Amino acid sequence: MGLQLEVGLEGKVRAGRWAPVRVTATNSGEPVTGRLELMVPGARTAIPLELPSAAKKRVETTLIPQPTTDDFTAIPERGVASLREGSARGAAGREIVSTQIRVKVLPEMARLLAVCGEEAGGLRFLDGVTLGEAGWSLPLEQQRQLQNGITETAHVAPAQMPASRAGLGAVDLLVVRDAAWRQLESRQRRAVRQWTEMGGRLLLCGEDPAGFQDEEGRRLLPVATIGLEPRPQLTSLPLPRRCSGGSRFWKVSSPGPPKSRSSLGPPMIVSLPSSPKMLSRP
Repeated sequence: MGLQLEVGLEGKVRAGRWAPVRVTATNSGEPVTGRLELMVPGARTAIPLELPSAAKKRVETTLIPQPTTDDFTAIPERGVASLREGSARGAAGREIVSTQIRVKVLPEMARLLAVCGEEAGGLRFLDGVTLGEAGWSLPLEQQRQLQNGITETAHVAPAQMPASRAGLGAVDLLVVRDAAWRQLESRQRRAVRQWTEMGGRLLLCGEDPAGFQDEEGRRLLPVATIGLEPRPQLTSLPLPRRCSGGSRFWKVSSPGPPKSRSSLGPPMIVSLPSSPKMLSRP
């Protein structure tokens, strides 16, 4: 009997916001009927679980970790999963197996940047960078208070993406590459789209203009991508280093009013890496 526990996004959660909790349970012995007890800092739940012989099951739910007493420092805590005999509402039975992992509760002053991609890396260099240095867009009235807050990053493989929008509740900016988007299940894509409709910040990027042309992708983008167009140089943006080595940009057309978009503004089109990456709005 074995349990594998995942809490939050790469173990990072935010107090007072929904956090995904996922358990993979395996059984190589006799059939087991019991309850799976799940705990994160300040919250817990129990779920009935039946495991036949040679079974492997994945269970996912969401919990709301409770606030810590420190607004500036991430507090290391624990997430715990325990399989016990008995029903979800009955008295505590014998513990069959348990596991625990470290969970990082982010302070209120931090911002979480989540990247869904095939390989780790990418924007990890921003981990620990202050919000002011990283260029976060902060409300004018909060800039002085938050500019010294810390950027936290989380790399999430497609298989680890939440299946409900509540599981993305701790994220302040989500970056999804086209290759990773194609690997998401339909319910994971729907979760991203619903989270964006509720005000989440989403950046879609990649090398394939047709990478987001499924139903959920089309509902997210305010334009239709129709191909790539090389540009020898980029001089229209006020950047310290002009892009003179050549870039390729997504050519887009507007199919009419978008069906959905974040209230924070339309998604951005990202250049492809034949030179330093640039950002441009459609």
